[in-house]
Amino acid sequence: MSGRDSIYDAAADFGALYDAVPAYSQRADIAFYREEAERAGGSSRVLELGCGTGRLTLPLAQAGHEVTGIDLSPAMLARAREKLAAEPRSVQDRVTLVEGDARRAELGQASSFDVVLAPFRVLQHFPAISDQLAHSEAYAKIEAKARLAEIGTLYTAVAGMLNLLTMIDASYRAAGVPKRG
Repeated sequence: MSGRDSIYDAAADFGALYDAVPAYSQRADIAFYREEAERAGGSSRVLELGCGTGRLTLPLAQAGHEVTGIDLSPAMLARAREKLAAEPRSVQDRVTLVEGDARRAELGQASSFDVVLAPFRVLQHFPAISDQLAHSEAYAKIEAKARLAEIGTLYTAVAGMLNLLTMIDASYRAAGVPKRG
């Protein structure tokens, strides 16, 4: 995936700015996501879509969870890797960072996760209906006993994802959006 596809690569050192803004760096949602990972198990496997600079990735790994973070922005991932390099080896070993598009998450057949996170406005980056559907389809491909946590709402995947897709489909039909092939 090309960095030019990410708005976060438009400005030099945006990741450093992102980490310096208290509204981002000091959000209280970290405790919520840590609790959700704990509910799945003490050393759960977590997929974080839109991991950016590691704002959630690192605290989850520090808490003992195995975290795969996916992000479209090479610059944000570079910042996450810098921060990860400062962590103890045990934390580093629990983190995998992947440059990729959450709408087309290709993580291999062996990938399964206990918890899937799309935190802090990740889904707002997908204003087009086709992007939202692609994002939902990507989740459906992930073999999971996972819960999808988005802005404090939990959906049980795969059953929950199907319910969510059904609700989205009904909303689109009610709005007169033609059904895609």
